[in-house]
Amino acid sequence: MAPDTLSLAGKTALITGSGRENGVGAAIARGFARSGAAVAIHCLSEGSKPRAEKLAANITTEFGTKTIVVHGSVSDYKATREMVSQVLKEFDVDHIDILVNNAADGSSQPLLDATPEHLERSRLPADGRETAPPSIGHGEWVTGGP
Repeated sequence: MAPDTLSLAGKTALITGSGRENGVGAAIARGFARSGAAVAIHCLSEGSKPRAEKLAANITTEFGTKTIVVHGSVSDYKATREMVSQVLKEFDVDHIDILVNNAADGSSQPLLDATPEHLERSRLPADGRETAPPSIGHGEWVTGGP
């Protein structure tokens, strides 16, 4: 399949850890936007938000898709609820079609040395386990409720 044949028009994507313009998450966000998706760029803090906002503006200008910025730690229950609620509200949708767990907790240990607990801190829960906030939803889509 040619790289630009996948249409994501009408889809909503949240890519955690995508606020650095030269990072993997930003590249994923650009790819989704190129294919027509509305994209939520995620950064960790208010301090990193200006950089993420510049990236979001560049993506909107380059691809013409709606792009927003959300911030917060993916390991924080309240922050994940707020991020998802913001995405749903700003895109005026009732679910998120695409979730990419690209954020990391910042440690620099080799992957083979990582514990399950370490890996768990680095992902937005979306699989319906008891650790998932109600705003994340259950099943295929990230939704506004169970």
